[in-house]
Amino acid sequence: MTTSSGRKLAVDHAIPGGPSVLFDAVVVAPGKAGLPDLIRNGPAKDFCRDAHAHLKVIGFDANGAELMRAAGVTPVPNDEGHISLDTKSAVAKYIATAKKHKIWAREPSVSPNV
Repeated sequence: MTTSSGRKLAVDHAIPGGPSVLFDAVVVAPGKAGLPDLIRNGPAKDFCRDAHAHLKVIGFDANGAELMRAAGVTPVPNDEGHISLDTKSAVAKYIATAKKHKIWAREPSVSPNV
């Protein structure tokens, strides 16, 4: 993978082979150039939906919010596990919240019959 600054990064998982269930928390921060392809990519949208349904803490940037909405997951301000990563304090909040492992308060909205 190459970052927008041209730096090469090793990739551990491809989206279809690295579902969100494998991670304790996730960050959805796609680059702007790749966003249109991800919005049309079923596994990318499944990743977002599954992370939400599995009560994961989800950090996101503006592009990530757009991908989440395309997946049917609207970032909810009162969901403590939906964290817009637009400031340093937000990143610290993401890390602290991720240590909780799951956002149990979200469960009734994703599993209403439980």
